Amino acid sequence: MESKPTLCAPPKFGLGTFGPMPRYTTLRRIWASDRCIWARGGSNAHGHITAECVLAARRAGVEDAVLASLQASDPGFDWRARSAYNLERMMVHGTRRAAEMREVAATLRDLGLPNRMTSAAAEWQDGVAALRLAPGLDELTERADRVLERLLP
Repeated sequence: MESKPTLCAPPKFGLGTFGPMPRYTTLRRIWASDRCIWARGGSNAHGHITAECVLAARRAGVEDAVLASLQASDPGFDWRARSAYNLERMMVHGTRRAAEMREVAATLRDLGLPNRMTSAAAEWQDGVAALRLAPGLDELTERADRVLERLLP
């Protein structure tokens, strides 16, 4: 009896080739792109978008207003908690995730498509991981302040 695929495994399709790469590699990377940029994006690429947004808002002194606006737009989503989580994931797993995003960027480039989103995600993941900060308390303000202290000259 075949088990159902999980969200953590790419779908299984026939092998073959697509362009310069085996078809499975291409499929895996495109699937990883979706997983890295959107589904896992909670912590990977839209993790980097969250990081940019929250760190900029914190630096500008408008964090509460920005988070309140996001919360009003999507009341079923805890933006403060998810933002803290996204930063924590970048701190802990950013180096590995940046490598994944660079593979996806290479796949997009090989397909002749722009890879700006994946390249930016890799840059953010690497940058936050390179700070070598322990995640600390599961609290956005404290976590964002520690990242900002190390990011800014």
